[in-house]
Parts: sequence; C-alpha cells; structure tokens
Amino acid sequence: MMCRPFRWYFLLLVTVGCSRSNEGTAAQDAGGGAGERSAQPGAAAACVFTRQSEPRENAFTILVPRGWTLEGGIFRVDPTAAGGPANAIEAKLDLAVKKDAAGTVMIRSLPDLLYFDARRSPAGQMGLFPPGSTYQGMTVWPVLTADEFLLQVVLPKAHPGAAGLRVVERKKHPETAHGYGQRVQAMMGQTMTFTYDAATVTVT
Repeated sequence: MMCRPFRWYFLLLVTVGCSRSNEGTAAQDAGGGAGERSAQPGAAAACVFTRQSEPRENAFTILVPRGWTLEGGIFRVDPTAAGGPANAIEAKLDLAVKKDAAGTVMIRSLPDLLYFDARRSPAGQMGLFPPGSTYQGMTVWPVLTADEFLLQVVLPKAHPGAAGLRVVERKKHPETAHGYGQRVQAMMGQTMTFTYDAATVTVT
C-alpha cells in the first residue's frame, strides 16, 4: 500500500494581552526568580514573568506572566491503544498557558501528529480507510489547507463547547511557510521534499 503520512505543525494563539511599563517588560533572571523594574509615576504596571516547569515530566521550563498557569504537558501514545506505531515514536506536547481557569487569554500548543491521506492508495480508493478511521496509528484525513485545518480540527479540539462562531478573517502567510520550508531543507538537505502552508483565522 502506498503510504502518504503527513503532519501539521501549529501553535494556536487565542489572544494575548499583557500591559507593559514605559521602560519595557520585566526580565526573568537565569536562576528562575522574577525580576521587576520599578514603574515610573503614572506608568502602567510592569508585566512580570516567572519560570515554570512543564507539568508532567519537567521536560523544559517556560516563562509565563505571573499568576498564569500551565495545563497539560508531555504525553506518550500507546501504540497498542492507537492502532499502530506511527505516532508512538516520540513524545507529544499538548500545553496551554492560561491567564485563568476559563482560558479567557490563552496560548495553546497542540501536539505534532502524523495523519494519513488514503486517497492515492489502492485500499483508500476502495473505501477501506474512510476519513476518521485509523491506519498504522494515524488518523485518516485528507490534506487540508492551514486555515481549513484550524477551523475543522484545531478549533473544535481547543474549544469543544463553542457555538455560534463567525469567521472574521482568514489570512494566508506564504512567506512564513516558505521560510520554514527553507530552514527545514537547510537542516535535512535536498533528499526529501515537503510542502508547507501557514495561515491565521480570526473568529468571534
């Protein structure tokens, strides 16, 4: 069978807001403690960052605004439960940086997963692997554009209870996709060719 795995990389930015002083943001020292510059009279309060560890395995640390929390973290796919080994080779990261429990301001990093486009495989053409089924541990799904993937896959996962959404803007970012592709090619050489797409979607 012709195997056509592919993967999407993305960081879902819900919204980010942090007030800054006129002198700039506060710095995080190398030891992990938060530093704070004294605000000038009449200036907005400084945005202070604290260093927090990835919650599940302490795999890394990240600077987040003081009072914000981390939710989720590293997880590992069980190939026997997933129906195959494709997504069990490396650890995955599903991490939210949240201002409050409701996530009114949140940055969400979703895991890097392999999917399988069965449309060009003989078994797929016979209907043996319809969209949503599993092949070697990969969800069978046709390749989508970046904005389609954000709306059809990412948004329902990040906000499963959302209703009445209206798309305000879809914007392609070909320069981002091209730049990322150039960096990957520089690291891997010219032996393999990949296609990239990048977009932002604003909804209300």
